[in-house]
Amino acid sequence: MDLKELFGERIKDFENFLRDYISRIDSPILKEGIEYALFGECKRFRPLLVFGSYEIFASDKDSKGFKKTFPFAGAVEMVHTYSLIHDDLPSMDNAEMRRGKPAIHKKFGEGIAVLLGDGLLTEAFRIFSIDDIWNGISRNKRLILSGILADAIGFKGMIEGQAMDILYGELKSSVEKIAEKKTAMLISASCEGGGFISGGKR
Repeated sequence: MDLKELFGERIKDFENFLRDYISRIDSPILKEGIEYALFGECKRFRPLLVFGSYEIFASDKDSKGFKKTFPFAGAVEMVHTYSLIHDDLPSMDNAEMRRGKPAIHKKFGEGIAVLLGDGLLTEAFRIFSIDDIWNGISRNKRLILSGILADAIGFKGMIEGQAMDILYGELKSSVEKIAEKKTAMLISASCEGGGFISGGKR
């Protein structure tokens, strides 16, 4: 099996998990928007980093062991999707297309787009409290994982990066710092979280 086929299989398994998870969300009004936002022409780059980092540190080398990371990878993908929804808003980057289809605010309206982004961010952290999907990973470990994610996307990470983009985005001297905070920190958290689940040290 070549890498492209391997990645495709893993993404398929992960998306099955994600679909099953969001089927639990009881929100008939927003359900269509949630599915529209999370699925489409998605690369799933960050979940793949979670899986790969898990396997670097895994001791059992179980070919299906990476599935232990699905809840964390799901939280990462929900956070990433929320950030894209808000980034596309007229008050931010004002983008009309995302993932090969109309941006959320173009499809559902700006108000619903804001709520969908807020809801996905909230759900991303609720997932850490649901015992039956974590394959025995302890609550203490989940607490640390939630902190890894929060550090990457909060005021010293993605949020600050987005603010810098709004305020200083046209300054060439700011481009690298904006990319670090707005994009690279979540990528780094994906790697750190996957490695931590399999026993890597923080």
